[in-house]
Amino acid sequence: MGDDVKKLCPGVKPGHGAILICLEKKAEQVSDACKESVQAKAQAIYDACKLDKDNFCPKAEPGEGRILQCLGQHEAQMSPECKTVWSKVKTAKAKAEAQAK
Repeated sequence: MGDDVKKLCPGVKPGHGAILICLEKKAEQVSDACKESVQAKAQAIYDACKLDKDNFCPKAEPGEGRILQCLGQHEAQMSPECKTVWSKVKTAKAKAEAQAK
């Protein structure tokens, strides 16, 4: 994933799903391994955060990272289940981004 971030999203500042948004917009250029990683992380968040999404982001349309971006803006109010998964994904993403540098 780090190589794809470095190649496809140089200069994109991390936070509130910015990297995922960039990768989604360039999905046809993203490696298969990266796609699988991003999809697995996004699915874990969607599964754990469905109630949070419904509460905080009822009008957020899927695609281009809009739901992740909205959830990120409500990180302080997330349910414990959602916050746990969100934190794990955020930590994994930070490690991938650090490797890309």
